Amino acid sequence: MGVFNGIFPIQAGKEEDARAFAAELVGAQLAGYEAHHSRVGNTRETFTLQETPMGSFLLVWFEGDVQKAFADHATDDSDFETWFRGRVFDLTGVDLAAPPAGCRFHPRCPFVHDDCHSDPIPLIELGGGRAARCLYHELCAADARREPVIAVA
Repeated sequence: MGVFNGIFPIQAGKEEDARAFAAELVGAQLAGYEAHHSRVGNTRETFTLQETPMGSFLLVWFEGDVQKAFADHATDDSDFETWFRGRVFDLTGVDLAAPPAGCRFHPRCPFVHDDCHSDPIPLIELGGGRAARCLYHELCAADARREPVIAVA
């Protein structure tokens, strides 16, 4: 079992649409949402909208088979998955059915290098049951330990 923790930028002016998307996931689309989690073996998921001076972001965390979850989002043609892919694309510009080659985050990563575009990116064991599919995970981790640029009250 793995863990996914991702940050997806929300397109400008789409914050209310993101809130509506979240409400639909736990409302009218709940059966499809739960069926997806059951199919791929996800045990828990959380998501939130984070609004910052740099823009708004959808923060997603889930526990389960990460590869299977994204493959299911990309290939399942059920009504729910078609709706879900369309909403994610509209809100974030991320096409779950056609992820970029190489690192899935290179289009929006501040540490991107030429080799991030190659496919596939190997799974790198970090120890303590943790792993990353990032060729520059040390650089990203070092940056995360810096003093925050924005203080949140």
